[in-house]
Amino acid sequence: MTWAAYAFLDADGKTVEQNPNPEAEGWWELIERALPLVAQEDSPAYAIVASVTDTEFDEAKKITDIQSYPEGRIFGARGEIRWRTWCNGRHLVLLTDAHASVESLRAMGFDGAMPVNADGGGPVPHLLWGKLESDNKWRDGRIPKDLEYPVQTLREGQLTWLRVKSYIDEGGVVQFARYVDVT
Repeated sequence: MTWAAYAFLDADGKTVEQNPNPEAEGWWELIERALPLVAQEDSPAYAIVASVTDTEFDEAKKITDIQSYPEGRIFGARGEIRWRTWCNGRHLVLLTDAHASVESLRAMGFDGAMPVNADGGGPVPHLLWGKLESDNKWRDGRIPKDLEYPVQTLREGQLTWLRVKSYIDEGGVVQFARYVDVT
């Protein structure tokens, strides 16, 4: 079963809405509790984080100040957790294929959860901007700075792909799309 769980946190990091534990820990602790539902032990978790002045895309463990970003995604083979900061707090969404239940997700600190249809097919590759140049920098002439992707194997002219998994409703409309990995 695939789950979509959500949480709304006020500006002080306290969960709001219907969470039975309004004194739950701050938003980053909630993300840390959810990480085992995102990545497998034998494969990395990646992160894409952004602020007004900066964007980073790397293995999650390599971004030292990850919680300072107002929005981002941490994703891996089992799921994705994403967050966005609004003027009155943060909104967190977890998509996971890991074995979980509504009760376990609520105990973790999420306000609620719903099952979603994972029958959108396997992950589909999406081409990322740029190609690898001879100096090991990713470039695209339309973008005025070097690009950085967390790809292990490098060869000149290489293209990079972000694999995306879609979750659809009964009518075949995509409800959610989550990142799986980068190759």
